[in-house]
Amino acid sequence: MPINVTIKAYSLSSTDNEYRALRTKLKARGLKDHTAIGAGSLPDGNVYTIDEKHLFGNQANTIDTPKGVGRRIFDWTENYEPYNRTWRYGYYLADDSGFAELQALRISRHQCGYCGAQYDDGAGEWCEKCLGSQYLKQAELRLLKLLPIADSFGGNRSEEPPEHFAKVMREKQAVAAKHRNKQKLADRLLRANKAVADAKLERDLIDRLIDNGICATLLSNLIYYSHTGRFCFGWNKLLTTAEANTVRVALDSFASGGFNVEIKEQLDA
Repeated sequence: MPINVTIKAYSLSSTDNEYRALRTKLKARGLKDHTAIGAGSLPDGNVYTIDEKHLFGNQANTIDTPKGVGRRIFDWTENYEPYNRTWRYGYYLADDSGFAELQALRISRHQCGYCGAQYDDGAGEWCEKCLGSQYLKQAELRLLKLLPIADSFGGNRSEEPPEHFAKVMREKQAVAAKHRNKQKLADRLLRANKAVADAKLERDLIDRLIDNGICATLLSNLIYYSHTGRFCFGWNKLLTTAEANTVRVALDSFASGGFNVEIKEQLDA
């Protein structure tokens, strides 16, 4: 069943007893306000469906609806304007069955303190998804302790991991490093092959242009954009009409369909 939460909006003076009573009540629920300046609020009574794919301790993403895309909502957020700091407005999630379900899920689902991976109940006590990270150090292995999402950022992760974790980390990092190096080599080979293909394409076009009477002056005004596969005459200085016609005649004299050539020329006065 989807988890639906309800917005409770307020707009009060910070000097009012009603405002003080509200803050006391929300803190008693264990909520911590997310204070912002002029960030706006949400309409009272709005209902949102929680996106359960990735959870947070004091906020949540909502799923898309036919009326609009999902958004980030907070358990409790409060705003004020710089020109009137005593007037506070914001919203909090109603203390109903939907919020209770959200809180229960935040307790049952656990999170790694290093990579943020989340696990449902029964997944174990330690994260192994990030053991192959090239940035993970042995002194940071304690961060892999899985804690409930509700306590993940403020929880105690001083417990040392199992002894075999350091060995597993080194083994996985070695495998990951080997994979990265192979990928780098493949990328270099791909770039090298493209560079050779681009050079051959440039050579073939220029060779044919020379055979068809295009002079060095015009060739010096020709460029090849390898990222688009496009040649351009007149990139540095616009061709005159006569020069442009000379290039067109040369291109028409051989099968130039395999070359993407743009000609930039001066407009008639």
